[in-house]
Amino acid sequence: MIQAVSLASNILMECMTMAEVQMSVQSGYQSVIVSSGSIEQHGKHLPLDTDYVLAKELAIRAAQRIGSTLVAPVIPIGYAEHHMKFPGTISVPKDVFILYVENVAHSLIRHGFRRLLLTSFHGGNFAPSFEAAKRIRHAHPLVDVRTALDLQRLFAVTNGTIREFFPDREELDCHAGCVETSMMLYLSRKYVRADQVENGAAFTEFPSFEDIQALSPNGVLGLTEGYSEKIGERLFVRIIDFMIASWGLSG
Repeated sequence: MIQAVSLASNILMECMTMAEVQMSVQSGYQSVIVSSGSIEQHGKHLPLDTDYVLAKELAIRAAQRIGSTLVAPVIPIGYAEHHMKFPGTISVPKDVFILYVENVAHSLIRHGFRRLLLTSFHGGNFAPSFEAAKRIRHAHPLVDVRTALDLQRLFAVTNGTIREFFPDREELDCHAGCVETSMMLYLSRKYVRADQVENGAAFTEFPSFEDIQALSPNGVLGLTEGYSEKIGERLFVRIIDFMIASWGLSG
């Protein structure tokens, strides 16, 4: 992860000076990815910032594939009320999150960005981010605002990838299972507490996510078994394909 961020320092706005941002925009970098994560439980084996870490790495890799695109600082905290019964989770109300995303966009537009690519790697942020996108379009009709915020399509991509490796697996991966464990392992073994990995509650249809603890005492929704770096690597490719296609871009 450290190496990836270092290699991407020329597209991560937080690593740039104001002069570098200005020169980038003036030279054609007028697209910017606006993503968000969450600080929430991910079972006993993954850190609270899993969604933030993955959102940032996905944004970096997507920007590198698209070209002429910067990555805005990833919003670290989102709407995660459904995880609040687990220690460490932090959540903000949906209306607060929507307003936050709107104002991040307003700032970027004032600095010359003319294409905003919105996405997230936390399910609770998808609907609020989509609402923010609608408001941004209304406020800035000349700005090209695109979204990769279809949660059902994302789940289809991630679960489809898992079935490439386990064709007979019927259980759905919803949270902190094989998908996220494999992706974090692929970035660094330091992220996964291997001795604490457990399977979670098994579902063959997506449940309601209103109260995760009521669904799964250990916070995991789906199976973790079989997680691997190879699966994680494949998931990054598949998810970035989904993002770029959702934005209607090539890369």
